[in-house]
Amino acid sequence: MMNFYGRIGLAALIAQASAYDPIAGYFPGTNVLDHGNIDLDQAAMETSIKVQNQDAYNEGRSIYTSGGNSKSIATLSLSTGTLSDIAKKTVFSGVGKGGAVVVATASEAYSAGSTEIRLKYVPGTCAEGSLVDQTVTDGCLTVSGDITDGTNVLSYTGSSNTADRTLRGFSTAAEAKLAGEVHVEYFNTYYGAYDYADQIVLAAFAGVATTGLTGGALDFTNIGFDGKEQIVKKCVAYMNVFMYAIHELESSVSKCAEGEMFNNENAVHAWDEGVAFYTGNLEGNAGEDKGNLVYAVADKRCQNFGTCGPEGTALSGSSKVNIDITALFNRGQDELNAGDCVAIEATKNEIADLMYIPLIQGTLKYAYLGENGGDEKAVAEGTAFAAAVLGRINAASQSAATTIYNSMRTEATITSSADVKAAFESVYDSLNLTCEQVGGFLQDDGTFFPGMEPCVTACTDKARGKKSTFTDPSGLRMNCGILSELESNLMDAFCSNGGAETCPSTCAGNCGCTDVAADTFQENMSTMTCGDLGAMRPNKRNRLCKRNMSARQACRSTCEGFCYPTGPFV
Repeated sequence: MMNFYGRIGLAALIAQASAYDPIAGYFPGTNVLDHGNIDLDQAAMETSIKVQNQDAYNEGRSIYTSGGNSKSIATLSLSTGTLSDIAKKTVFSGVGKGGAVVVATASEAYSAGSTEIRLKYVPGTCAEGSLVDQTVTDGCLTVSGDITDGTNVLSYTGSSNTADRTLRGFSTAAEAKLAGEVHVEYFNTYYGAYDYADQIVLAAFAGVATTGLTGGALDFTNIGFDGKEQIVKKCVAYMNVFMYAIHELESSVSKCAEGEMFNNENAVHAWDEGVAFYTGNLEGNAGEDKGNLVYAVADKRCQNFGTCGPEGTALSGSSKVNIDITALFNRGQDELNAGDCVAIEATKNEIADLMYIPLIQGTLKYAYLGENGGDEKAVAEGTAFAAAVLGRINAASQSAATTIYNSMRTEATITSSADVKAAFESVYDSLNLTCEQVGGFLQDDGTFFPGMEPCVTACTDKARGKKSTFTDPSGLRMNCGILSELESNLMDAFCSNGGAETCPSTCAGNCGCTDVAADTFQENMSTMTCGDLGAMRPNKRNRLCKRNMSARQACRSTCEGFCYPTGPFV
């Protein structure tokens, strides 16, 4: 009978492992369903603390520390020592508490004579422990019984079920697993501890001040449940999980084997894990559902800052951040499968830079609302967003980080959204971001809140002329003006093949045609449009722009040579 169970269990496991459903538009190469389930822990914790009483917060803290939905493990006490070695991922099956077959795999390798083994359940089949409304027990192994790998039968006298992957563990494991990685070191330097996120979250749960941080200290003593709820749920998602997502992308790069085409499964798996932790399973296959991690907040903040996809398209509800990051996730997997370890390093860096955008937007939003009559909830949201980005800002400018911290910390007596905005804008170049990517804080009528308009990134390239011209490896001559008109994938290709040296500002996304063709100016008692101006021969257009200030003001990009009326290759 147990051999039968073993065969059935193996078939069920294979079926589960081959179901690599898309993750919000990304197509994973390996099975990371269990990793994405960390989103369910985040949702369960948020549901608990939303009740806003001490019992609810104790419940939420237990979910934070003990989890339940991700990497569920059975620890079995065997009746006798194993007769032979057990390889990691060996498939076992047994009987569950609901009476059906349960499948699990050895979580590590065991030597002959072992009297205790740990088996990892198929995701979603067993969830016990700290979860309140999501406990699943039918798929958990019975307290005692037999398991088999299809050949050997092992009897066990006791079992316990725990979750090995927890929200808290992302932070407490940082020193052991993340030390030396660029982004975690930014925050370790600023806060003076690798587990900075866990220290902040536990202090918020307890309603006390942090004590182990040398920078960025916060005091939650005088904050009520409204504020603590925001601190906890935002810091967990945007600090604990955020940093671990970057870690998995870093891990993928370190595992990449140069030149090994379609032989980088370990690297691809780590990359997939990074995607799962950034996005979470609750976003669904297309990213149209509502998760709780960084992917979700990017889509929320784009509504506030005018940085969503084009109106009237399928992308209008998605943030430009997520559109770009999803494309980079898919590109990164292609690079890993091609064994291009140089390219994947650059792709990883670009993703990590973009991930900070919604955190900056959140800080800006609540800096303004907190300064202008915001309640405890709004002030706490600002504190959480700032805490999640301050380490990165400090690495670019200690003075900018100090300005933001002094306005956004829990005990701040004076807040200035203008100072916070200026501090962020002073480091965009160092963060490899632009004013346009961050946008400005919008009112409901589509206009910007006073003082919260987006800054404008200066374009330092000349569109045309000898100094703006380069030749790509194929022999095609191009200038910065033409380059700025290309689709993003073509622009990236030319920028990586000589364009970036000649047109750095264009390749950084700072240059292009921003004029409205129908905008008008006066020339010799006649009304002209930017479209008319762009259609002129270059010499005539240049002479008109030089002598006519209103033309330069109305049609700045056209005068600078970044607007082509009929396409770049005319």
